[in-house]
Amino acid sequence: MTFLSSLHILSMAFGLVLAVHVTGKDFRSWTGRWCSILIVCFSIWNGGMAFKHHPLSTAELQPILSSVNAIGWIFAPGAGLCFVLAFTGREWIFRTKWFWAIFVGLPGVLLYQQFTGNIVVRHELKPFGWYGVFGDTLWAYLFLLYEIVCIVSLLGISWQYARRPHSGPRKTQARIVFFSLLLSAIPITINTALSIVFGATSVPELESIFMLIFCCGIVYAMSRYRFLDLTPSLAAESIVANMPSGMMLLNKDGVLAIANEQAMDMLGMRQGEMAGRHISEFLHEDQMVEGLRNDIVHGSNFKNREINLRTRGGDSLPVSMSRSVMKDYDGDATGIVCLATDLTYAKEKERLLRESEEKYRDLVENINEVVYSLDEKGRLTYINPRIRTLMGYHPEELLGRDFNRLVHPADLEEVAKRFRDVLAGYAWSHEFRVLDKTGEVRWVYSSNRPARKDDVIIGVQGTLMDVTGRRKSEEEKLRLETDLRRSQKMEAVGTLAGGIAHNFNNILYPIMGYAEMALEDLPEDSPVREELEGILTATHRAKDLVKQILAFSHVTKESFHPQDPRPIMDDVITFIKGVLPSTIRIETRLDDNAGFVIGDRAQLHQMLLNLCTNAYQAMASKGGVLELRLERFQPSSQEVIPGLPPGSGPYMRFSVIDTGEGMPQEVMDRIFDPYFTTKPVGEGTGMGLAVTHAMVEKHGGVIQVFSQPGKGARFDILLPAAPASRQEVKIPESHEKVLGNGERILLVDDEAAVRRVTKRALERLGYVVVEAPDGLTAWEAFQQAPDSVDLILTDLTMPGLTGEVLAQRIRKERQDMPIILISGYSESDGGGDEEADPSSSWVRMMKPLEQNQLARIVRQSLDRARSA
Repeated sequence: MTFLSSLHILSMAFGLVLAVHVTGKDFRSWTGRWCSILIVCFSIWNGGMAFKHHPLSTAELQPILSSVNAIGWIFAPGAGLCFVLAFTGREWIFRTKWFWAIFVGLPGVLLYQQFTGNIVVRHELKPFGWYGVFGDTLWAYLFLLYEIVCIVSLLGISWQYARRPHSGPRKTQARIVFFSLLLSAIPITINTALSIVFGATSVPELESIFMLIFCCGIVYAMSRYRFLDLTPSLAAESIVANMPSGMMLLNKDGVLAIANEQAMDMLGMRQGEMAGRHISEFLHEDQMVEGLRNDIVHGSNFKNREINLRTRGGDSLPVSMSRSVMKDYDGDATGIVCLATDLTYAKEKERLLRESEEKYRDLVENINEVVYSLDEKGRLTYINPRIRTLMGYHPEELLGRDFNRLVHPADLEEVAKRFRDVLAGYAWSHEFRVLDKTGEVRWVYSSNRPARKDDVIIGVQGTLMDVTGRRKSEEEKLRLETDLRRSQKMEAVGTLAGGIAHNFNNILYPIMGYAEMALEDLPEDSPVREELEGILTATHRAKDLVKQILAFSHVTKESFHPQDPRPIMDDVITFIKGVLPSTIRIETRLDDNAGFVIGDRAQLHQMLLNLCTNAYQAMASKGGVLELRLERFQPSSQEVIPGLPPGSGPYMRFSVIDTGEGMPQEVMDRIFDPYFTTKPVGEGTGMGLAVTHAMVEKHGGVIQVFSQPGKGARFDILLPAAPASRQEVKIPESHEKVLGNGERILLVDDEAAVRRVTKRALERLGYVVVEAPDGLTAWEAFQQAPDSVDLILTDLTMPGLTGEVLAQRIRKERQDMPIILISGYSESDGGGDEEADPSSSWVRMMKPLEQNQLARIVRQSLDRARSA
């Protein structure tokens, strides 16, 4: 065996051993793969050359050995360029279409031409062994061009990469690779060019020297600078394989070397599909790929950065990625570790949570109740938009504000106490008042419970429901129930008043009758006449008082006709003087020529009496002056009085003025409301002015009030004045008695005193009187001699058979029978003293009757019946 053959065999063996080591160390990366392929190509080349230079080699074996040898030297230039491309991070070229044409297709065509003898055309025996001679063919020159392009490209790329500002170890690795390629590739390229172009015999030792130089450079880089040392240990592999996150191990240029099962499952790829590809190829296009690639490869470490990876099917996969740099024992960077956690489930969970939050937020913000939360200091941390409807506030206006500022001052203490109870762990539901943005009071129903976090109470959660309408309805219902009870009480009082009036009239009747008869029997100069006239005057006043009681009991009918206001005012003044204390002085300014007013006498009296009572109560504590005025009033055409038509009039103005404490505007706004009173409980019903206001409106007038605090008050009543044509002129009644002609009168009354005085009065008038103590007795007496009775005078209200029923029975027997019904009280009584039915000679009279009145009515009834 020659020295040259031994050198080729040594180079081949060294290369094969190194190729096996590189393959076992990191064949999954493109750099490791092409490094192994390049070394194998060199080994095949050197193996063929070793057998060609062996002494036992014959001419017949040369074509075969030359073809085997050609596999190495034809594929070596392309393998060298691919190794440099992978080493410098250009793996993307390996997935292009033209890569297979240049680095597989073209070398395959050249290899075929070598097999057919179109490149090495013959073999010559030289002193060092058989030698293949290149032919002067196109294919030989094409191979030379292919080799030159590959060598120049790999030297240029490796040189450019070596000049980059890498970290220390990587920079040294780049330089070692460049110089190994430079020292081995240029001499062999020159040797090939001389052989093809000039036909010179090549130096056979160059192949072995090239192989040894390159392999020594790779061995040095692996041993000194951990070239391709990216594979973790077996313990690390176990950890990586079982970790929940996907892990991708990159070299310093961002080329993926290793991916664990989790990463492969996430992307739907296998190890062979992922290894050797740049990290940018796994980034989805829906993001800034270039900037993100730079951050991963050249940027600083980051944690839990959300990015989108690209799966095998092109879908976007959201992951949370953390990036860190691998360093060796010397602190030099050797690679990049990327940990990716699949966020698909988390994103879906986040989406469902967001939808749930939106659903419940929509529910909370559109519920008919106000939902709120407070911190432990009572400040609002949340309140839904429903607060705008309830109180007029925008939610942002209230956040951070004290909830108690919304509460009505009267309920603040109770609400604050309840709030402390909730913070102590108790639930609470209660109704209280709040003040809206305009200051209006609203009632709310609030339900509250403690807000907890980790079993610690951190505040209050509650709701507010507007119950203002319900509270107002309840208050209105309570008011109506109170009104009903008061109305029932007033009705009972009215019924009692009517009964009292009936009995009182039965008492007054004999007094008035006997006094009148006594006056008739006395001479004009008798000193007793004055006393008897005083008795009659008192009975007349008592009669008027009974009429007022009946008016109070609502049993008299309203009678609106022209009234002289002066006597009414005099009666009121006389009455009020008897009850006023000496600290209150009465002053009057009454116009004697004011004229008449259209109204009901009893109601006019009641209105003025109510105003005087109100004025007296306003001055009760300090005294003062009560002034009453009466005047005729005609508003000017420009004067506008609320409640009266413009240009109307004239009016009668009644004024009641006091010098009491006066009233503020808010009191005057409600002074005519039923049951409104400023007096302490038990000292007023709040009905006096309300009743007065109602009576004034019923008369077609208005009531005005003028007052200021500390300056007293003035009440003016404006009522329509009676026209001159309707003003009544009273004609003095004749006091001459109208005597009877012996007519027979049936007198019926259950009161013996009334019967006696009436019988005596009628007999003095010349009538024959038959008495009956009740209706049944009278009916029996009438049936015995119906034609003997000329007139029936009966009480209306009697036990057993009432006067009205008795009258109806008698009318059935004698339709022309004149009947007079008298009573001290009856719900069917008229509003005046006398009411007659012109078609039936039926007359109703009110007790007590004056003798002249009785004589006139009886005579008129008899005459009317006789004429009929």
